[in-house]
Amino acid sequence: MSDFNISAEPRTVVGKHVKKLRRQDIIPGVIYGKGVEPQHVQFAGMPLRALFRAGAKTEQITVTVDGTAHKTVVQELQRHLTRGDLMHLDLMVVE
Repeated sequence: MSDFNISAEPRTVVGKHVKKLRRQDIIPGVIYGKGVEPQHVQFAGMPLRALFRAGAKTEQITVTVDGTAHKTVVQELQRHLTRGDLMHLDLMVVE
């Protein structure tokens, strides 16, 4: 099992306005779990794609948001229907 780490930033843009983020190669996501308040985040596209190419889809990923580390697993990964681009990422916190 490898260590997968990525950093994210808090996201204030929600709803239909995330199209602008995707055009800038920023992937929206959410971190949630039992006893954890859902947190909207955004990832830089290139490091996130590199993480998944390395095999992190089925492994534990440590996500750092504002200096706080969350141990997560991918709950859902949404892709564009025809292009296959990453659209949204749901991460669930594991204890």
